[in-house]
Amino acid sequence: NYVLSVFNSGSYISSADVEAIFQRFYQVSGHQAGTGIGLALVHAFVEMHGGSITAGSDEKGTTFTVVFPKCEASSVSFVAAVRPFEKSMKLQDEEQEASSMLVDAEVTADEEEVTTSETEVAVDCPTVLVIDDNADIRNYVKSLLAGEYRVLDAADGSAGIRLAMKNVPDVIVSDVMMPGMDGVECCRRLKGELQTCHIPVILLTACSLDEQRIQGYDGGADSYISKPFSSQLLLSRVRNLITNRRQLKQFFGDNQGIEKEVISDMDKDFVYRFRTLVEEKMKDAELNVEDLGRDMGMSRVQLYRKLKSLTNYSPNELLRQIRLKKAASLLASADMTVAEIAYEVGFSSPSYFTKCYKEQFGESPTEFLKRRG
Repeated sequence: NYVLSVFNSGSYISSADVEAIFQRFYQVSGHQAGTGIGLALVHAFVEMHGGSITAGSDEKGTTFTVVFPKCEASSVSFVAAVRPFEKSMKLQDEEQEASSMLVDAEVTADEEEVTTSETEVAVDCPTVLVIDDNADIRNYVKSLLAGEYRVLDAADGSAGIRLAMKNVPDVIVSDVMMPGMDGVECCRRLKGELQTCHIPVILLTACSLDEQRIQGYDGGADSYISKPFSSQLLLSRVRNLITNRRQLKQFFGDNQGIEKEVISDMDKDFVYRFRTLVEEKMKDAELNVEDLGRDMGMSRVQLYRKLKSLTNYSPNELLRQIRLKKAASLLASADMTVAEIAYEVGFSSPSYFTKCYKEQFGESPTEFLKRRG
């Protein structure tokens, strides 16, 4: 066997604490800096490799001893190891189930580290941005989300803002306590930018002070989750925020819908400006997303993500819907032929216009005119 011993001469742990120190969430009295996860995690890792770990303490100090059987070395990545750890640490009943904890680890991260989850998910699935200066915590949260979402991550607030501006995610999950720009300031800046003001922000915090939460909500935060937290609570909150945003798709189907939904004035102005712009230029059959984005002061990707998040429609889908609704209005009130209306609203082909119209309204323009008499 291989034996590794670590001795700390500056600490003493009582016999009662030594017996319980590897239990999940256990904290020695008077030591509240951690969450009681670190040694439980070590214990789980050691057992995964077929080893054992023990602790002993006396007036001279504390000794931790790890014993591994002789075998071929194996490599286990942190993320791969966290999943069986989380499974092995399942709580015994429903009340405790809500307390599956975030790994409490301290790892220095590159301030400019920005990566994308490698897990394969549907191309059109929602995107979640995770901002945290602790690489292990980022990887853990990514592992929770990667099965359902496209996950981006950033190592600090500044990198997170740049990534959010570029990709316009559906939800942002950010730590509060970060060097440089903290999570509250990061949230405040995101809510002040047109491209990102609509994005729900979840703040993760180890602080229970109401003052900090008030600062976060004043800065536009949509939700707070306290560390250590339940993985199921995080997943449920992300799903809920995305579902609520998708309900905003009624904006373009109901002129009153935008007044009924709780969104910012900046977002309302954005939707109206886009609609007005399309109505002014819809006659141009060459009008495209790049042109609309440039006129709105956004890139094609930013415009797509912003509109998709607010309305659940892509810019091209919205452009076609607005054209078809204008066409329906002209069919009902104007003395124009089907071909003239098709060109008036920006369709390059009357036959394609007829196809799209029937898909939208369930009857062709000609059938509508006959029914109208």
